[in-house]
Amino acid sequence: MSEIRANTISDAAGTGPIDLHKQDANKLWARFNTSATISISGLNVASAVDLGVGRTSVSFTNAFDGTKYAPLATVLTGTEASWTIQITSLSSTAMTVHSVNELSNFDDRGFSLSTSGDLA
Repeated sequence: MSEIRANTISDAAGTGPIDLHKQDANKLWARFNTSATISISGLNVASAVDLGVGRTSVSFTNAFDGTKYAPLATVLTGTEASWTIQITSLSSTAMTVHSVNELSNFDDRGFSLSTSGDLA
């Protein structure tokens, strides 16, 4: 059995992180807050735009290869009884997350978004 141990994996030039193009790995993750002014942090996230109560558009820093990617969204800190989180639109450069609480749109304190797929 082989084992590789490393603290840092750099690109061939040694100047930055390796690219994960065409590999099975998470290509985007984000945590964002929609209950007030949107704040967002993550990987491969350019911006988040409030589209109204319960709707947020998340733009990517690096585009995906078409819409062949698998997003997953979840509520981080919801206190309500019934939630539906939907990805309501997908493009290679953005997606829209829609949150519904018991039949009405709802903003909350935190959401998590994760996406796997090939980058362009």
